[in-house]
Amino acid sequence: MAYVLEKMEFFDSARNRRVPVCLYRPLDTTRALILFSVGYGGTRDGYAYLARAWSERGLAVAVIEHVGSNLEVLKSLPQKTLRERHEEIVRRVKEPAELFARPRDVALVYKELSAHFPGLPLGLGGHSFGSFSVLGSLGLPVLWEVPDLAEPLSSATATLLISPQVPGMLLKRSSYSLVRVPTLVLTGTEDHALDGDGDFRLRTQVHDALPLEVRNLVVLDGVDHMTFAGIGLNLSRTLKAIENLTLAWWERTLFHSDGPAERATSLGQSIELYGTGDIS
Repeated sequence: MAYVLEKMEFFDSARNRRVPVCLYRPLDTTRALILFSVGYGGTRDGYAYLARAWSERGLAVAVIEHVGSNLEVLKSLPQKTLRERHEEIVRRVKEPAELFARPRDVALVYKELSAHFPGLPLGLGGHSFGSFSVLGSLGLPVLWEVPDLAEPLSSATATLLISPQVPGMLLKRSSYSLVRVPTLVLTGTEDHALDGDGDFRLRTQVHDALPLEVRNLVVLDGVDHMTFAGIGLNLSRTLKAIENLTLAWWERTLFHSDGPAERATSLGQSIELYGTGDIS
């Protein structure tokens, strides 16, 4: 193992809110800091396959849990059918309190950790609702009248948006034009909307709304929403492909070099469709 795992918890007294974190710290030289925001119902223990792979390449990775939308909250939802449960999650991600809180959680973690990793490139990543955390951290305003989001993390070098919400759900389509750093939108052909009302093409609209000079898109054939969280059966080959693809992205944007999946770095301005067997 080329990293050490540290579980920690920060506290924001102004908001009376705790922020649990798993920090994967490389044992050797640390080359960059990655802040990763989990999706609705996620915990700091999730996405370990990505955090391990990234930290083994010298990236310090902080997996951030958000207590207003974590596993405890998910378990508290009424026990309904799967579709009804998903519709309830879609409703809850629009609640102003959590839209206000998530980017501030990210900002707090950066404030606490940046002193330990001074001067390093900063990558921001997130899955599903975590993608909103990233965009909110960049200063994009939400649709509703809520308190101002956290001060933008102007030090961000690149971002990774996995399964982002469709423009118009949480953010105005015009807001995406404010993104100024290289951004990869990652989805899969089975990455349908949780409420069942749309397929992966809705998520690719985020790519279309981003400025031409920063936007990149990869669609993985056959990959669904929960696979990106490492949840499912017989996923080893698929997860390895996601590891390699995302490593290639960080190598390209944080260090301007090629990663282990050089073929996947030819990311363009239109859909790049890969089978997971193509990224080895």
